[in-house]
Amino acid sequence: MNPWTVIIRPHRRLLDIDLRELWEYRDLYWMYVKRDVTVAYKQTVLGPLWYLLQPMLTTVMLMFIFGGIAGISTEGLPQPLFYLSGLLIWNYFSTVLTDTSQSLIKNAHLLGKVYFPRVVIPLSIATSNLLKVGIQTLLLMGLILYYMVALGLNPVILSWRLTLVPIIILATGLLAMGWGMIIAALTAKYRDLALLVSFGVQLLMLASPVAYPIGAMPERWQSYAMLNPLASMIEGLRYSLYGLGSADIGWIFYSAIFVLMALAMGLIAFAKAERNFIDHA
Repeated sequence: MNPWTVIIRPHRRLLDIDLRELWEYRDLYWMYVKRDVTVAYKQTVLGPLWYLLQPMLTTVMLMFIFGGIAGISTEGLPQPLFYLSGLLIWNYFSTVLTDTSQSLIKNAHLLGKVYFPRVVIPLSIATSNLLKVGIQTLLLMGLILYYMVALGLNPVILSWRLTLVPIIILATGLLAMGWGMIIAALTAKYRDLALLVSFGVQLLMLASPVAYPIGAMPERWQSYAMLNPLASMIEGLRYSLYGLGSADIGWIFYSAIFVLMALAMGLIAFAKAERNFIDHA
């Protein structure tokens, strides 16, 4: 009879994920999710209202700079709807990417003392930020209803395309988690790389069609812009909601392959880094 209830063995395969072990640690997973939600705006005056204020203020700035000064077209769509739909994807991606990239360093005090599947941490980050996505989606839906009822516009085409929205959000979270785990594995050994993450995220936002449609770019540059997998997700969300934007099946397939590759590489790098992280901590 085996006297042990838990046996911890080293990972031997390149991509070794024990789904049964993850299920056994589901309580820890939900504890991390609850912690991330409650700590985010703890001891702040407005609390969860920041989930609404941040995209609203950013939308106003985009309307002033890109819609007003630069005069960039929003393809006939009201500017708030155009910018908020792009920010919905971007905010989720950037938050999960940044938090996941810092997950090993921020939890170093636990990783050297207690054993648990380390992938629980990035999974909880991607899950907890879905609350922010949900609140911002309600804001977007409220604006859509306003334009439909108060102004007599019909920006939303109710069709099967709306079923693509949760798929796009899921793909965004997986992409951010994959990239974040790769960066976390690198920063575990080379801490100065963490300083480049926030700068790189800012540049990536400019390279993503958050404040402009792909169709507004010169045609010779559109294919290069679509190499960014976020472009297909942002354009795909606008297509799902409004029937506008690019929804080429080839670029969608490209983004799907890119997401799977980023996730696989992230899991491999994260698993390798967690074994040696304490030596570099």
